[in-house]
Amino acid sequence: MVDRTAAELVDVLRSQPHLDLADLARAALPVLVSVMGSRAHGAVLHWVHPGSLQEAAVAEPADFQAAMQRDFAVYQRYNRQQPLLRYCLQHPDTTPVSLSQCTPSRAEWERTPLYREYFHPLGVNEQLAMVTTFGGTTYTGISLSGPERGCFSTREEGMLRLLRHELTVAVERAEHRMYQRLAHDFEGQLKTSEQVVVIAVDRLRLVRMCSGALWDVVDESLGPITRGAPLPDVLDGVARHLAQAPPTARRPYVIASPTGHAAFVVLWFGREGADEGVLRIDLAGTYDERWKRLQPDEVRLMDLWATGRTAEAISGELGITAKTVHNKINKIYTKLDVPNQRAAIREYYGRRLRGAAAQNARLAAGVG
Repeated sequence: MVDRTAAELVDVLRSQPHLDLADLARAALPVLVSVMGSRAHGAVLHWVHPGSLQEAAVAEPADFQAAMQRDFAVYQRYNRQQPLLRYCLQHPDTTPVSLSQCTPSRAEWERTPLYREYFHPLGVNEQLAMVTTFGGTTYTGISLSGPERGCFSTREEGMLRLLRHELTVAVERAEHRMYQRLAHDFEGQLKTSEQVVVIAVDRLRLVRMCSGALWDVVDESLGPITRGAPLPDVLDGVARHLAQAPPTARRPYVIASPTGHAAFVVLWFGREGADEGVLRIDLAGTYDERWKRLQPDEVRLMDLWATGRTAEAISGELGITAKTVHNKINKIYTKLDVPNQRAAIREYYGRRLRGAAAQNARLAAGVG
């Protein structure tokens, strides 16, 4: 049975190119869950940054994923109390190990806030886990969650052990494809500027790439921002808000650092209907600097263009040809340091919000 089950999952892992780790998890985990029956609530694929212990995960079945994610902030707050996580990070090359094997005593474990506030409400009293890839900025691993201590036998341990190599190869391939796709977006959105930082984020809000001279300021004010770790809460909330908004309704999001020393404008370049994408973060005060580069007729053109008028309609209002409108638009791209029309219009709305950003910063600093 172990060999047949393992063979079925190997077929899933090899059968199709998985776009990223989340796609891999949703294809492979249901096979694991289906053979566990009542012994398992679900299976989870984890991503963990070993330094900060920031973690993201995808689980199957869907109801277990929903329950897990509902209180995942609780887990993240207390996950340093998770003995199985600590053991796996300290012994990443070990064979599959259970929670009961790592827990000093059942009574001691059940007194921890992590158990009382997270595992107990989920009905999880046992886990069987194994690290699949390690040694870089992110460790990945797979776990099974069950209702009773000792519910997993040598059968499940043997199955995970047999699958370890295949899972490792599948994870590495999925990460490679994800990097290729995000790198394409990253390069397309990044423009040379002294006042921006660009962060490429995958579907689980894990930071995959980052660049820009503003990095230190953003990391100090809104971070920490660590490759392989989830976005900081403040940026994660902004990203979710912008990603969920219809593309035509997305506007730059203004935030102030907790100390009030800096105000930022966040632009989210995400795919429609997807959570991944690229965050571009500007210092709010730089909007005026860039806009001072424009001539009055260029500002007037932007006022018209941002309302959705076509080049032909703008040419009629300004008394110039449509070709001249396009030429001026290209010059505006250069002066505002933006790659395309969407980014230019977001700069336009960001400029209108600059006053609000400055006021936010003053209020956060306690200045009237």
